[in-house]
Amino acid sequence: MLEQELSYYRHRAETEVELAAHATHPKVVAAHYHLANAYLERMSAAEAQQQTDHG
Repeated sequence: MLEQELSYYRHRAETEVELAAHATHPKVVAAHYHLANAYLERMSAAEAQQQTDHG
């Protein structure tokens, strides 16, 4: 399950970065980067939890 979760977060982060690259309005760009960062933080938290569970 964790691999699916990580894959989802990774995909969403990549998608948000791609959307930011194509956006023209600065606030839209910022919003997409903010969302990408949120997904990356969730990935990091899930990886840390995995380390705790298997550490």
